[in-house]
Amino acid sequence: MKNLKISFVPVTNKNREIALSLTTLDSQKNLCESAFDCLAEADQLALWRPVIIYMGDTAVGFAMYGVWADEGVSGRVWLDRFFIHKDFQGLGYARLLLTPLMAHITSEYSCNEIYLSVFDNNPQAISLYKKLGFSFNGEFDFGGEKVMVKYFGAVPATTPLLNNYPWIEKFMLALPSATTDFKIEWHWDRFLIKGKMFAGLTTPHIRHKEFGGLTILTLKCDSDMAEFLQQKHDFIKPALFMDQKTWVSVILSGDTPVDVMKTLIMQSYVLVLSKLTREAQMEIKEKSPDSPFWTAFEDL
Repeated sequence: MKNLKISFVPVTNKNREIALSLTTLDSQKNLCESAFDCLAEADQLALWRPVIIYMGDTAVGFAMYGVWADEGVSGRVWLDRFFIHKDFQGLGYARLLLTPLMAHITSEYSCNEIYLSVFDNNPQAISLYKKLGFSFNGEFDFGGEKVMVKYFGAVPATTPLLNNYPWIEKFMLALPSATTDFKIEWHWDRFLIKGKMFAGLTTPHIRHKEFGGLTILTLKCDSDMAEFLQQKHDFIKPALFMDQKTWVSVILSGDTPVDVMKTLIMQSYVLVLSKLTREAQMEIKEKSPDSPFWTAFEDL
C-alpha cells in the first residue's frame, strides 16, 4: 500500500460515517480525541478542517487542522488532531503520512510553521514529531499538553515567553456572555460579564518589584480562600492593583497547573456572576442555554 496515492479528503455529510468509523486503540483513548469529538468541535468552529487520510481507496487515518487568526502576529496554523486507524497501526504509516500532510497544510495556508500539542505520557508521538523536526516551545495547550512547533525555513530568533498558556483567553471568552476590553491606564486585557471584570491579564513593567516581566492573571477569589491559596501555591500571589482580600494574581510561568487555572477562572466568573441582578443572570443563561459551563457550574 505504500506505493498508493495519498490524499486528504475533507469530511462532508456524504463521508462523515467513514470518518466516524476511524478509531484508535483502546490504550490511546486518553491521548487523542476521537473523530466524533473532533467533528463536533468542527461543527462549532468553522476554522477547523477535518480530513480523512486515504491511501488509494482505503481510509487509513484522520486529521484536523486549522488557523487561529488571533494568535501571534498573523495567526498560527495548528495540526490539532492526527491518528492512524487502529487496523493500520504498526506499519509505519504515521511517519509516512505526516510529511505529505504537513506539505498539504503549508500549501493551503501558505504558512512557515505548524503547531501541535502532545501529552507528556505519549513518548511514541513525541519521538515521531521530533524526528520530523518539531520541538517544544515552552507553551502549554488547553488540556495541559505541551506545544511543539516545526519551522519551514529560517527559525525565528528566540524571544522570552510571557503567556505560556495561549488557550486562556479563548477559555475565558467561551464563558457565557464574556467580553474583553483593554484598560489602557493599567495596560490590562480585562475579561468581563455585563461590564464587571472577572479576570485581568497583564505583563507589568520590568521595574515592578514582584511581577516585573512576568505575565499574570488576576482573578476574583473568595475571601476565605485567598490566603489559603497563596500558602498552598507559590505561583499565586496577593493581587496586583486589586483588593488583596478578594482577588489573587496567578503567575503564568509555565509551571502553573492547567487544572488549577481552569478551576480558579471558573470560580472567579461564578463569583462575579452571582453579584449580578437575577434578571441579568437569567438573561445570560437564556442566551447560552447549551453552554457546557452550566454543567461545570454545578460542580464548583
